[in-house]
Amino acid sequence: YNSTSTLLALKVFVQVCANFMGSTGASPNPANLVGDHFDLDAVSSESLCKTHMLLLEQTQLMQIILGYFFGDYEKAWIASENLRATGATSFAGLMFPYFL
Repeated sequence: YNSTSTLLALKVFVQVCANFMGSTGASPNPANLVGDHFDLDAVSSESLCKTHMLLLEQTQLMQIILGYFFGDYEKAWIASENLRATGATSFAGLMFPYFL
């Protein structure tokens, strides 16, 4: 884990907070993890896997939370399936992804 991974993880959380505060940037849908601070669509899963697996799992979990909170259950379900596909070792005991 290095400073680049830490800064990218912080950008994810800043974007989630921005979405909750109504500042979604380019995306009109607050359920998308896309905006001025972080763009999940622009960052490939492969690059996140190479950087740090936990970061990939965190982005999927944040996408689940945004999708569920803003009523985009399909997006939350897809993120939940993506989280399961990664193996989700960091969230092995977490029940939230299985509620969807």
